[in-house]
Amino acid sequence: MAALAVIAQTVIGVVRDPAALFSADHEAQIIALILVGVSLVVCCVLRQRRAKELEQVRYVSEAAQRVVLPPLPRRLGPLRTASLYLAAPRPRPRSAGTCMRPCAPPPAPG
Repeated sequence: MAALAVIAQTVIGVVRDPAALFSADHEAQIIALILVGVSLVVCCVLRQRRAKELEQVRYVSEAAQRVVLPPLPRRLGPLRTASLYLAAPRPRPRSAGTCMRPCAPPPAPG
């Protein structure tokens, strides 16, 4: 897109006044378009790298969490159990967290 804008700016300069194509004003506009285009490409590349890194961190975090917190058994005596693991929606998930395990309730008083 930026290349198209630079080409369009050059064409406009040629059509309007070919002698002023290399004027300071026209050159400044073309340089500004090039700089904006390059900065947009750099930002997009950095954003894609960050997204890829985040995907890898989530994958590793989820794998580590599954090792630390194994799934519940299907039955605990007469009780049927089920569990669901959802990764934290944070920008940088952390492996640490609360671990839970099933246990029998304490005996009733009395």
